[in-house]
Amino acid sequence: MKNILVPTDFSDNSWNAIEYALSFFKDTISNFYLLHVTALSNYVGGEPVLVPAIDTIEVTLVKEAKTKLLNLVKKIKLNPLSANHNFITITSSDYFVDAIRKQIIEKKIDLVVMGTKGASGLKQVIIGSNTGDLITKVKCPVLVVPEKANFRAPK
Repeated sequence: MKNILVPTDFSDNSWNAIEYALSFFKDTISNFYLLHVTALSNYVGGEPVLVPAIDTIEVTLVKEAKTKLLNLVKKIKLNPLSANHNFITITSSDYFVDAIRKQIIEKKIDLVVMGTKGASGLKQVIIGSNTGDLITKVKCPVLVVPEKANFRAPK
């Protein structure tokens, strides 16, 4: 059994990566760990007064993410290629790469599959900032699925 980690931000790009992974592993019974990382660091300020507000924001973000992940699993299960797989949802309020590293270790991840659409700068335009950070900072194979890629079985 394979353990596949699929980070998601619930975008069309992330959905494409999920569909690609389902096709890629259609003949291999797998555990798909669907991870959403809430970018709490974007909301964190330097003032101690903000701590209660940050806690409230975190609770809200995690609650919304859990609901979206459950809906995502329902959508995935409509795909006939999902029949042989287990889907486990995970939310994390951490830095993106740190959250991925933690799951790789805890869940004994064999492969990370993620979509990319690019951001800024040449490297980011080609592979995306989170993806670029991931493939250079974790010790696990990463399958990068470009924005509009369609699955074709390797020959």
